[in-house]
Amino acid sequence: MDYILDIKNRTAICIAHQKLQILARLIASNEPVDYTDTVTAYRALSSADLGMAFFRRGDRYGLADLILVAWQGTEVQEVYFPKFIPSTDSILCDSTDVSYPFEGQGEDQRMCRFRERVQNYAGIKKKEQRFLMECIDKIRSYVIYPLHLLNQDLGAVCLASRRPQFWDYLRMNPFLSLYNSLLKSLLLNEWTVTHLSEISLRVDNPGIHSLDALKMALAKNHPAVLLDESVARSISGLDLLLAKLHEQVDILKFCPKNIRLSTWLRAFFRQKMAYYPKLEIHIEPKTDLAANHLTRASHEQLETIFENLFANSQRAIHTRQEREQSVVGRITVTLLGKKDQIAITFQDNGDTYPVVSGRGQMQVKRIIKALGGHFRIYKEPYRVYLSFPSFASNQMED
Repeated sequence: MDYILDIKNRTAICIAHQKLQILARLIASNEPVDYTDTVTAYRALSSADLGMAFFRRGDRYGLADLILVAWQGTEVQEVYFPKFIPSTDSILCDSTDVSYPFEGQGEDQRMCRFRERVQNYAGIKKKEQRFLMECIDKIRSYVIYPLHLLNQDLGAVCLASRRPQFWDYLRMNPFLSLYNSLLKSLLLNEWTVTHLSEISLRVDNPGIHSLDALKMALAKNHPAVLLDESVARSISGLDLLLAKLHEQVDILKFCPKNIRLSTWLRAFFRQKMAYYPKLEIHIEPKTDLAANHLTRASHEQLETIFENLFANSQRAIHTRQEREQSVVGRITVTLLGKKDQIAITFQDNGDTYPVVSGRGQMQVKRIIKALGGHFRIYKEPYRVYLSFPSFASNQMED
């Protein structure tokens, strides 16, 4: 039993560590949140066999869009509710008198009311409606945790069970509690980036443009006014203020850098070797990449790509080792420098496995496309091919 608990705790730590790494990267970026992926930790690290996560989008005081991610077992669905108006005592409103964590049971007033709203909501597909109602109907007990931070109503998480009076077992363990706290920061980060970007656009137009038009009109029609020291000082102050506000948003934007990819990959996989000493990782350059052979990307984008590839290779190797315990896991990363491309082949000795599958594949493809590269999967033997645009520079990489 101690051995089983030890394995379970180590698995929980591994999952928590991976998710916290992803959150840490996203908190420092303006990447869109993958809402379906965010619930993975709640599914893996809690005793809930079904549940729902509510993510509130939009203006704090106006109508809000709602993204609901519901799950039961291995099935997960993301449902979009446009212009969703929460009830006056809704868990999505921090102004309610509800004390959290909130414990409830199936078919109570709150759950029945939400089921009725899902049933009568015209903006969602029938398939989504059926899935949500099936989840709600299976709930016998639940605990709700708010995603409220700094007076912002960001959403809520409902951990539920088919068992009645299961509340004590739906409490968050320390790993999940930490993840939940960081998720709030991530959601607030996304909300802040979105709204500050809108403010930045408004500062630029009509703000700065209107001020320029005002100065031109004064210079043309009332030039003497501009000679007034107090007027000139006020206009100059407004000019500096608007320019400063516009510049400040750049702090929250992605910061692409000129990166020597071969050096970055060696550093990335050296870290993996330290964590996984029983796993052989080989980096094999097919051609000499010049010291000034650079690619333009952010560290967060590269980490997301290769964390996905590495995690899927681990699963493929583990699947084979369950059959052949003597097999030593091996990952081979091959680099090839071309005229204006850096080509990378990523291969492992695991069982035939969708090396990048599901949402991970979509995420990698999206980032590679945004960087101007290419992504392909080959099956004989199974391997992933990536290419990144490259260029020669006389300057040192950032």
